[in-house]
Amino acid sequence: MFTNKGLVEHVKKALAEGWGYVYGTIGQVLNENILQAKKAQYPVQITKYETFIRQNWMGKRTADCVNLIKSYFWWDAKKNDPVYNIAYDKIGDTWQSADGMFKTAKVKGPIDTMPEIIGLGVHYPGHIGVYIGNGQVIESRGTKYGVVLTNLKERGWTHWLEIPNITYLTTKEGLRRGAKGTEVGLLQAQLNALGATLVEDKDFGPKTEAALQKFQADNGLEADGILDTITSQMLTKKLIEKIKNQNTILSQIRDIIVRY
Repeated sequence: MFTNKGLVEHVKKALAEGWGYVYGTIGQVLNENILQAKKAQYPVQITKYETFIRQNWMGKRTADCVNLIKSYFWWDAKKNDPVYNIAYDKIGDTWQSADGMFKTAKVKGPIDTMPEIIGLGVHYPGHIGVYIGNGQVIESRGTKYGVVLTNLKERGWTHWLEIPNITYLTTKEGLRRGAKGTEVGLLQAQLNALGATLVEDKDFGPKTEAALQKFQADNGLEADGILDTITSQMLTKKLIEKIKNQNTILSQIRDIIVRY
């Protein structure tokens, strides 16, 4: 199983090893045969940087931005090398370029709605990186940069995405943003009963997450926007309290009517 945590460890390893960037490469150690093959395949992208590549990246592992990610899928631990497999290079009719990966992602959104989950992809047209937490990204930035560590807010990323073929694991179990279905609709109804104004569309989006975070903060819970057991129990408790209060008010009104 490929996980977000595994992906983060993989790109951290690439950063520590000083991987370079050569367009079309997939994480192998760059040699003359690979360079000539990529030059024939991508003459425009390679030729203008050939001198720089020869001076800086020969004999080192190299990958372009999206292939840094795909090298995690292709990595053969026994060979200590990536082995190309088209199954991770194409989904349906869509090649998994940076833009193709964003297109086929089932969970994604504008960058200002990105949850704090390591291993998410960050994207702008033509480029992709990996969020590693604490406001930092590892990306294979370009021929003259290689694999580098950058600040999330300084690179103009426009969207985030759950990278296809990655299973996103967190340390906390529970319903969270990106979920859909009846359970989400019930959560939205409960939050609305307690004062929220959500559309009950059964889609756990940023507004539902924000409403849940507010409820958690108002009730002394960790405001992480995840419906875990503790948060669910608090929701039930507050709903029961509200019903009791409403019944008390109705009882008082009935007493007044009876007396007058």
